[in-house]
Amino acid sequence: MKHSVFKQTACFIVFFTMMILIFYWICSVVITMPEAEPMTAVTKHVYVKNSDGNQAVGQTKSIINDDKEHAVSIHYPITGISEIDRVIEQEVYNKIEEFENKKIGYQALEPDVSSSIWIDYESYIKGDIISVVFYTEENFSALAHPLECVDTLVFEITSAKQLSLGDIFKSDDFSILAELTKEQFAENLDVKSQMDTELFLNGTEPTEQNYQHFALKEDGLAVYFEKYQIFPGYFGIQSVTIPYDSLSGHLNIDLSNAVLEAVQTTALPKGELTEPPTATIDKQKPMVALTFDDGPHYTVTPRILDILQKNNARATFFVLGNRVDNFPNIIQREYSQGHEIGSHSFSHPQITTLTSEEIEYQFTETEHRIQQYVPYTTKLIRPPYGQITQSLKEVLQKTFVLWSIDTQDWKTRDKDAIVSEVLNNVKDGDTISVNVLGSKDGDIMLMHDMYSTTADACEELIPALIERGYQLVTVSELLNAKEITPVAGSVYSRVLSTGNAAS
Repeated sequence: MKHSVFKQTACFIVFFTMMILIFYWICSVVITMPEAEPMTAVTKHVYVKNSDGNQAVGQTKSIINDDKEHAVSIHYPITGISEIDRVIEQEVYNKIEEFENKKIGYQALEPDVSSSIWIDYESYIKGDIISVVFYTEENFSALAHPLECVDTLVFEITSAKQLSLGDIFKSDDFSILAELTKEQFAENLDVKSQMDTELFLNGTEPTEQNYQHFALKEDGLAVYFEKYQIFPGYFGIQSVTIPYDSLSGHLNIDLSNAVLEAVQTTALPKGELTEPPTATIDKQKPMVALTFDDGPHYTVTPRILDILQKNNARATFFVLGNRVDNFPNIIQREYSQGHEIGSHSFSHPQITTLTSEEIEYQFTETEHRIQQYVPYTTKLIRPPYGQITQSLKEVLQKTFVLWSIDTQDWKTRDKDAIVSEVLNNVKDGDTISVNVLGSKDGDIMLMHDMYSTTADACEELIPALIERGYQLVTVSELLNAKEITPVAGSVYSRVLSTGNAAS
């Protein structure tokens, strides 16, 4: 009896299991799964640039410290997607912390060690992918050579997920990537002789670790190799770009713009280029020149331009070349309002550490970037940290501008302190002819259009200077009014009616 009941129970279980399996088989064949949520439902907002090249996405955020002994020049993008921006900012702050720890270590050995850190970026957008490439250079006086590195961050827009190389390839076999990388380097005669070395062979092995620094550019997958990873250090950081066609069938991502088009983008607006107004300057009235370094900045510079326009005043902007492509509309506005654009170098290095070729690049590249957006040739140079060397004069053959009043705005970040520094030190302008009392005007004031407190100060400072009887002019207008024709290699920190450069 028990055996019969057991047999019946077993048969029922088998029958029931078979029915479930049949049911699921029917569902898999007959039932159509619902379609994925349409792309129009995507609500991410991305700041997309108008300019081409290596700055395709984001608004630039900067950290600048002009301390000559411990200089900081850091730039990174704000994409508009908070989840992504948190990761980017954390990456930057981690780098700052690492730099500070290194500095403390070197100071323990050499208390008066000087240092600097420079970080800049490239940004790309391809399909649903945002890529950010960071270049970092650290200098310590205790070391003979700078420390350089490259890092990349890659994100999917819709999910804000950070992607690894394994996420974009269909398998973890990167042999095709290694093969194509070697083919690219083989075409470069400068490095071909190094391809048989153990360093190169180990550094290009098809492992995810070797190819961890990558970016999805418009024309292909870019791979970056650290200094010393594949070649001796003097070759620096190396990169290759593999066309997407060569990787067909190996990638696990959609390279079309279907997703991007569904994402709500906020393009950075282009400025309207108009001819600058003709300046009207009364040579009998005192005048001073406001100058701003390290810009343009996406919020601070427009605020300062608004204040200058409201007060019919002009200024000189010494721009960084690596920021020009980020904000062409601001460069165009500076030009159209009649302000002077000078060069502050490309990446704010210490001039004393550069070769003649490197010096030339810093300023010719900045000139090239500016001329992409305005019909303008810079006449004036303000080297970073005010460092003017004989080599600099020989290479550039330009006019150099320093300052007579340093507002210390980068240091105090205090509106009232900035205003007081100027008003307490500017030579007392009055309506007496400058031909008689030329020493009463001609000051050149140093500020930075990187800090909101500087813009706050300008709201009070500019009207106050005008009320004291000053005309706010560009440096070249100041020189012209004093009937000074600058010559190559001349340096001006204050312009007197006698044509002297006070220093």
